Amino acid sequence: MSKTTLKTKLSRRQYFFIIVQTEIGVGILSLPYDLHSKAKQDGWISLLIGGVLLQIVLLVIWLIARRYPDKDFFQINEAVFSKWIGKGISLLYVAYFSMVAMVILLLFVRLISLWVLPQTPFWILALLMILVCLYLASGGLNTLARFYTFVSIFLFFLIGLVLYSLKDSQFLFLFPVLNSGWMPVIKGANEAVLSFFGFIISLVIYSKVEGSPAQRLRTIFYAHWFVVLFYLFTVLVSFTFFSPVEMSFIQEPLLYMLKSF
Repeated sequence: MSKTTLKTKLSRRQYFFIIVQTEIGVGILSLPYDLHSKAKQDGWISLLIGGVLLQIVLLVIWLIARRYPDKDFFQINEAVFSKWIGKGISLLYVAYFSMVAMVILLLFVRLISLWVLPQTPFWILALLMILVCLYLASGGLNTLARFYTFVSIFLFFLIGLVLYSLKDSQFLFLFPVLNSGWMPVIKGANEAVLSFFGFIISLVIYSKVEGSPAQRLRTIFYAHWFVVLFYLFTVLVSFTFFSPVEMSFIQEPLLYMLKSF
């Protein structure tokens, strides 16, 4: 591999933070509520089950990507399913995640409008967000990777803030375990899987990452379990900070927790 090619490839550290940042989204703010609405205080078990299920999916993704080390997601589709079927799958992928991006944009702008800038018109916030996204995207994948690596610092800042709330936590709120049986936990696992949906990025940019297949697989697993543990931490703290009754109607417990400081 030439030096020029190596310079254009992402480092495994950048790969790690891209996966982390695409898995963690604005949905983390409502994740504890969503899990509690399905599985009550056992929602943390649903989260772990969802994390294990996604681990299996990520292994399958890696096995596919390893067979086509020099192809990206769209090229792999054509290699596996034939040219036209592959293009159709790629088109569906682009259409689906374009809609997901639109939903995330609306959720994020709504969040900013409600909690930070209530007097600013909704459309101005949306326009500013779109312009920022377009600016970052215009710089290419390496620019996005550097940006994701930098902003990941704030995840540790958030962890520190949430840790502070442990002083008011009541761990008895987590009991009794499996009080309603396994069925609510399984339903909650479906909700948990959706919270990791950014995992597909690991296949999309796999061919653009330096290192051997085994090294890239470890990076994928490390990133995924970092997200699982991060989610688990925020969910457990939310479940112990708020009573089961409070969790049933507080849709964004993480924000209310931070607001209480």
